[in-house]
Amino acid sequence: RSSRIKLACSRCQKRKIKCDGQVPACSSCKKTGAICSGGNTSRDRLYVNSLWNRVRWLESALEGLSPDFDFSQAPPVGSGQPEESQTQNGGTVNLDPITPNRHGGDTTINTGDLTTVSNGNQVSTPAGDADQSNAERVHDIGLVSVGAGHDLRYVGPSSGYAFAKLLLKVTGVPAPRGNSLQQKRRDLAPSDALTAAQALRITPSPLPAKLEHSVQLSSVYWETMHPQYPFLHQPTYLKRLEHVYGSPEPRPVYKFQTFMVLAISATVLSHRYKTVLSAEGFAASALEAFEKTQVEGSLEGIQCLLLLIVYALVNPSTRLNAWYLNYLCISAVLDLGLQRDVRGNLSLLTREMRTRIFWVVYSLDRSLATALGRPIGLRDEACDLRLPLDIDDDQLLDPNATPRQFGTNPMGITNAIHLIKLAHLNSEIKYIGHSISNKTPSYCYPVVTDLEAWQSNMQSRLDQWAVELSQHCPSRYLTQVATLRYHEARILLLRPSPANISPAAAALRTCHVSASAVVRITLEMYREDLLVYSWPAMHTLFLATITMLYCVCAVPDLSEEAATAVEAVQMQLQAVSNILSSAAETWPDARRSRDVLDEVGTATIRWIRRT
Repeated sequence: RSSRIKLACSRCQKRKIKCDGQVPACSSCKKTGAICSGGNTSRDRLYVNSLWNRVRWLESALEGLSPDFDFSQAPPVGSGQPEESQTQNGGTVNLDPITPNRHGGDTTINTGDLTTVSNGNQVSTPAGDADQSNAERVHDIGLVSVGAGHDLRYVGPSSGYAFAKLLLKVTGVPAPRGNSLQQKRRDLAPSDALTAAQALRITPSPLPAKLEHSVQLSSVYWETMHPQYPFLHQPTYLKRLEHVYGSPEPRPVYKFQTFMVLAISATVLSHRYKTVLSAEGFAASALEAFEKTQVEGSLEGIQCLLLLIVYALVNPSTRLNAWYLNYLCISAVLDLGLQRDVRGNLSLLTREMRTRIFWVVYSLDRSLATALGRPIGLRDEACDLRLPLDIDDDQLLDPNATPRQFGTNPMGITNAIHLIKLAHLNSEIKYIGHSISNKTPSYCYPVVTDLEAWQSNMQSRLDQWAVELSQHCPSRYLTQVATLRYHEARILLLRPSPANISPAAAALRTCHVSASAVVRITLEMYREDLLVYSWPAMHTLFLATITMLYCVCAVPDLSEEAATAVEAVQMQLQAVSNILSSAAETWPDARRSRDVLDEVGTATIRWIRRT
C-alpha cells in the first residue's frame, strides 16, 4: 500500500482516487487539465515536465540546424538509458521524437527571421489543453520557435494562431503527428538545399546591358507594387536610373534604389513564370550600396527601408526581417514629422511624397500587426490622417496640378488611395475586435457597448468600399488584389476574436463566403499568372482556408451543405495545396504550410463524412 501511495500524484492522493502514474501527467489530471506533481519522490513530475519541455526545445533547435536529421534513428528511450529515467513500476517515459507539429498544428507566416513555421511550441503546454474553453483559446498566447538560436516569438489573436486551434477542437482532429510530417519534409527536401554558407556566396549582378532593358524590367514594379505602396516617384526614379548608367561613381542611394527596384521586379517575374532571373544578384548589388547610404534623417532613407520591406515580402526566403524594418520606418516617420500635415514652403512634390510615405508605413504597420497578431505601432490618434491627392506622378512636378476629376479613368495613385481607406477601416477592426484586454482605459479608444451594432455598421462600410472598387482600380490585377483585401477585412471582422468569442451563425456564414472568395480569386490569379507569391498573400490564403473549414464545422447548415458536396470542398483544398506547392518551388518553407493544411483538410473531410 505504501508503494502505491508514493506513486500517486498529489492530486490523486488528496482525492483518494486511483492514479496510473503516467508522465508527464496522469490520466485523471490530464483529463481535467490540472497540474500533475508530486507522488514519485525519486523523480518529481515537475522536474520530468521541465525535461520534457527541454527535449522538445532541443529537438526543435536541432531541426533548425539540420532539417535532414533523422530522429527515427535515435535509440529507444527504454534501451540503455539511466535507471533514473524509468518509473518505479518498470514502465518507461514515452519520449518519442517530438517535432514542432506534435503539440499544435498552428501556423504563422512571417518573413526573414520570421519564416513560415508550422509549429506550436509554447513555453509550457498544459496537459489539459484540449479542454480549454473557446474564450481561453481565442486569447491563447502563441510563443513559437522560428529557428535555432532564436528566442520564442509572439503571435497574437489576429494572426490565426488560436483560430487554427479552434478548428482542431471543433473537428476533434489531433495535431498532425510528428513522424509522418518529419518524413515528408525529408522526402521533399532537395539534397542540394541552399545552405547559409552558399547564400553568402551570391554574386552581385551588374545592371542589364542597356538602359531600355532596365526600364522594361522595372515596369513590373510600377505595375504591381507602386499602386499598392506609392512611396517612390516614378519620374525621379527614371532620372536616377539614367544617372546610375551614366556615372562612373553614382550616388549610393541612387544605386541602391535602382538595383532594389530591379530585384523586386525580377522576383515577381521569376515566381510568375518559373524562370531564373538575377533577383538575388540585384539585391546583393543593392545591399553593397546600402552600406554607404545615409538612412537617418531623410525621405530617401525611408524609401530605402521601404524597398527592403517590399523585397522581404515578395522574397520570403531572404533574411531581411520586415517586422524590425517596419519599426525603423515608424521611427523615421515620427522623426521627420510625416505623421503631421506640415505645409510651409514645401513644393507639391515634397508634400505629396511625405503624405504618401506616411500612409505606406501606416498600411504596412497594420498589415504586419494583423498578420502576426501584434499591437499596432503607429496609432491613429497621433497622426493627421490626411489623404494623398489623386494626382499622377508625372503631374506632381507641376505646382498647379489638380486632382483627378470624378468619372475619369483611375490611375495607380487612385488605387493606392482606396487601399489606404481600407487600411484605416482595418485599423478600427484591429483596435476594437482584436485587443487582448477588455479593460482598455477610456482615453485609449471609445468602449463599444453594442458589439453587434458596431460589426453591422463596419460591414456596411466595408461593403460600400467594395462597391466603389470599379471607380478606383485601373487594371484587373489591382481589382483582384483590392477584392482580396476586402474579403480579408471581412474575415478579420467576423471570425472568432477576443471581442466576440462565439460569433453568430449568420456572421460565420458571411465569413465562409469571404473565405471561399479568397480561395477562388487566388486560384484565378494563379491560373492567369497574376499571383505574386508574397508571404502576406500566402498567409491570407492559408488563414482563409482554415476559416472556411472552421465555418463548415461550426455551422450546422454549412456542414450539411458540405456533406452533399464533399467533392467541391476537396477540389478547393486541392487548389490551395497546388498554389502552396507552386510557392514552395522558390520558397521551401511554404511546404510546411501545405503539409499542415493537407493533413488538417483530410481530417476535416473525414469529420464531415462522419457527421
